[in-house]
Amino acid sequence: YISVTGVQTCALPIYLGSPDEARKVVLSTEASYLLFCPSLGELGRYTHLAPNGLAAQMMNGKVPAWLKPVRLRGETAIRVYRIVR
Repeated sequence: YISVTGVQTCALPIYLGSPDEARKVVLSTEASYLLFCPSLGELGRYTHLAPNGLAAQMMNGKVPAWLKPVRLRGETAIRVYRIVR
């Protein structure tokens, strides 16, 4: 993340919010992709804080329809999703 402000105003509401709430935040930005790394410890904390939030849902394999997987080359723990607007 670029700044603490970006985390507070964007990343936290996206990952802690419900998928519908997260979508509203995502659509308020110019972002085209969402990066998700299940092995990142921070996402585990988000899952604990918001068990129904987007991070928790995605950790359990439930990806909302407005996120489409992007195929990456090679093996990686990082997942990238194209945001459907």
